[in-house]
Amino acid sequence: QKGYFHRTEIHKKIYKVGKAISYDENGKPTNFEATTDHDITQKNITPMGGFVGYGIVKQDFLMIKGTCPGIRKRPITLRKAIVQPSTTAAKEEIKLRFIDTSSKYGHGRFQTKDEKKQWYGKTKKDKLAEAKQKQKERAERAKLRKQQKAAKGTRKDDDDEEDQSSKYLSKSEKRRQKGSKKKDSGKKGKGAKKKTKRKN
Repeated sequence: QKGYFHRTEIHKKIYKVGKAISYDENGKPTNFEATTDHDITQKNITPMGGFVGYGIVKQDFLMIKGTCPGIRKRPITLRKAIVQPSTTAAKEEIKLRFIDTSSKYGHGRFQTKDEKKQWYGKTKKDKLAEAKQKQKERAERAKLRKQQKAAKGTRKDDDDEEDQSSKYLSKSEKRRQKGSKKKDSGKKGKGAKKKTKRKN
């Protein structure tokens, strides 16, 4: 069909005007456009696995009631209604309670990745990431231990140098350097040792 540019629909109701996802320094999203007053789960407008045939919504978006003709990535033009609708349905106040972000590839059960992880447990990918992190921490600890050992080694080398300096001294000189360790018995009277006198 070649006449796709003649397709026109009127009185499309806008449910939400959303902003693009903004990220912090760590690469985590800071604004959650799919969160409502009744559903406080932190989630963005993109469903799990992305929109079929489109992917992830990275820019500002409009949520409209009903369908939109054409393929997924076809640009469309919106303009304000010439005749203002005066029906009760048009005048009602829009208050979204829940925005479904489950996977559109089949029957999606979970709204977010965290919810899915909580139900199924850790995946192989998560376990590998944890093992990698632990390995990194072990390597850092080993590096620190090596540095401490090297610092101790330098102290030992200094002691060895001191030992080598006194290596070639005589016993009496070594004693003089260390200082005499002999202590007086402190005994007086009967227990005191008598000095031997030389015989003439």
